[in-house]
Order: sequence, then structure tokens, then C-alpha cells
Amino acid sequence: MSPKTGNVTRLNSVTELLEIAGKLKASTVVVPGGDRVEDLRLVESARDHGIVDRIILVGKKEGINRAIREVGIEIRPRDVVSASGDERVAAATVELIKAGGVDIVLKGNISTPVMNRHIRPLAVRNTVSLVTVFDAPPIAFGRPMILTDAGFTTVCNFGRMVDLVRNAVDVARVVMGIRKPRVAKSRCRRCPPPGWARNSPRENGRRRSFTVPFPLIWPPTQNQWRSKGCPITPGPLRWPVGRMSWSVRE
Repeated sequence: MSPKTGNVTRLNSVTELLEIAGKLKASTVVVPGGDRVEDLRLVESARDHGIVDRIILVGKKEGINRAIREVGIEIRPRDVVSASGDERVAAATVELIKAGGVDIVLKGNISTPVMNRHIRPLAVRNTVSLVTVFDAPPIAFGRPMILTDAGFTTVCNFGRMVDLVRNAVDVARVVMGIRKPRVAKSRCRRCPPPGWARNSPRENGRRRSFTVPFPLIWPPTQNQWRSKGCPITPGPLRWPVGRMSWSVRE
């Protein structure tokens, strides 16, 4: 029997999430920019597994109907919400959420910054973060792990870093059934992505430095890091994932 945390059975593999989600009440998903066939195939697969029972698509009606025909799925006419332009699509999506009945938002063919700007006022936490649950045989002996933040938060202060950890820990406890999750932190300091430096504001004639979260999962070589423009090298600290022991430093 799997170890339990409260009423939550500890997750042994990511594939178990599919079985768990299929046993829950089916959800309504809204897709802003719902004219991509890949997104439609994804939500249709979720519907086949009993995870989703209603699909709402927001965007240009012509493009949405074309994608529906290509994928061959059934969408009720009232669940196709016509809106032109990313700003209007995002605004229409937010109105659907506020009206109630929407459980999942799947970002489709729409600008991420535009969607985030419209949906951020609905957040119930100070920091919105991306929490990715994954497993891989070479990492931590294949047990499920969390990676955060891999694509949402960029520039961080200390408080936001604390929030990132708190959000991930909540997922570990509530979803994965881990009562006391272990956290390993890794980061790259003063190493902004390409283009940040030339566009960044200046202080006393010098460009500001950045601290950005840098989730590291596999030990790259020093040359791999330098090829990305980051002046960091493998260091002596520990990164506790299975038998690997590594980290980075400036």
C-alpha cells in the first residue's frame, strides 16, 4: 500500500495523475486563442479520459471552426466565443471566468504576456508560478519530482522566491501526497536572458544586475553553460536528486 498524507495517497508516478483526474468531477476548460489543432487534440483527449466535459474556445470564429473540422471533434456552437485580437480574446476569457463555471484555462494561440496581464488580477496569491510535475528514470531513481519556476517568473526578489517554494510545496503536499517535501534551490545570478542587458534601466551609469530563478535538473558541462552566455561553472554544493551531487556557482 502506498504511504499516505492525510487523505491523499502518495504519488508513485506522473501517469497516476491521469487516473486520479479521471475519477474527479469532470471540468469545464476554456481555451483563449482556441484555433490551434494541437490544443484541440489535447482537450479532446482529456474529454475522452473523463477529465473534461465541456470545451469553450475563444478567438476568431473562422479559425476555430477550421481547427474543429480538421480535428473532427464536437463543440457546441454556443461554446465558440468570437473575439478578434489578443486583447479582446483575453478580456472575453476573463469575463467567462468571472461568470463562473470555468475550472481550467488552457492558453492557446495567444500572446502569453497579454493573457497574463488580463488574468493576473484574478490571482488569489501574491505570486503566480508554474509548477511542473515530472518523472524520469535517470533522475532521483524515477520518483515524481517538481520543477519550478520553469517558464513564468523571471526577475525575482526574496519574497517572490519564498512564494515560488510555497506554491510548489503546496502542490507536493496536496497533489503528490508528500508530507514533508525536500527542496533544492539553484539559481544563476546576474545572468539575464539575451536582450535584457541592453534594455535594462541603469543606476549610476551602470546597468542593473538581475537575480533570476534557474531550475537545473541535469548536470551540464562548463562549456554548455558558457555557450549560453552564462559565466557559471560547476561548483561544490549538493543538488540532492538521486545519486547526483552538483550545483553551480558564479
